[in-house]
Amino acid sequence: MLPTTIAGVMLSLFPPLHDLELLVPECRTLLVKGPYHASAPIHLALSSVRHSQESTVLIISSSRVNIVRELQCYKDQWISSVSGTGRSMALAANIQLMYPTTPAHLALLLSMIHASDPTGDVSWHSKSTFSNPPSLVILHELSSYFLPELGTSLSSGWNLSSYLTLVIQAHQMTSLIHAHIDPPGSFHHPMKLALFDSALDRLRLPVVRPPSFDYHLGHEYEDSDESPRQELVATFVQKYFEALIVFNQEISEVGAQKIVQKSMSVYMGEGVESKKTWVEEQAASEDSA
Repeated sequence: MLPTTIAGVMLSLFPPLHDLELLVPECRTLLVKGPYHASAPIHLALSSVRHSQESTVLIISSSRVNIVRELQCYKDQWISSVSGTGRSMALAANIQLMYPTTPAHLALLLSMIHASDPTGDVSWHSKSTFSNPPSLVILHELSSYFLPELGTSLSSGWNLSSYLTLVIQAHQMTSLIHAHIDPPGSFHHPMKLALFDSALDRLRLPVVRPPSFDYHLGHEYEDSDESPRQELVATFVQKYFEALIVFNQEISEVGAQKIVQKSMSVYMGEGVESKKTWVEEQAASEDSA
């Protein structure tokens, strides 16, 4: 199996020279789900910009607070050792992060992202207009917009299409940018789209929006114990991506140590392309990665 490349650039979810870095398949779109390590999106972005000063990456996350907290808890030794160095700062300068706070804000952002316009169209916002369009767009933790423990509920009107629409918009955005910057017959770095969502396998949403008003009787529906049938979102989302990487883990404690048995399975089409397992040790008081 070949590693993912963009004009010869190897993409990875792990630090350089890591034993697992070759497990990312060659694809245009990638879905990563399960308890992946918090630094995985960062390593994917860094590996994209590492070998080309012209390459840029856009990371769109649902929460700046959450992504920073997760990185601090995970304590990636490689990032800690190289952060602040000249080389790492140069790489980080080609990575942009944005934090739309709601699905509506994300939908608006995706509709506003453009390649630079030589006509100087003033209707395009400077923060969403790229003179050097991103070679990789990473969506981070879309499920957090819809999970009940984060303050959302079915009464907010979210349904299955709410999530899928964001994914479709992201696909359309990358395609439109690529078409804009690639004149007929020319070659440009292929636009890549990756979605990281650790909670995707536990996110269920109704197929249709639950009704809130009875137009025949002329009043709102009273609260009922019955709720609309909900579907597992992952079943539908996976169909929009060429490759799938699934992380799993089992945790056990031995004395003061927490032993985390992890696995990473790569799927292309219907079958497993490859699988890798490894063990991490943590202090028993630490949160799992």
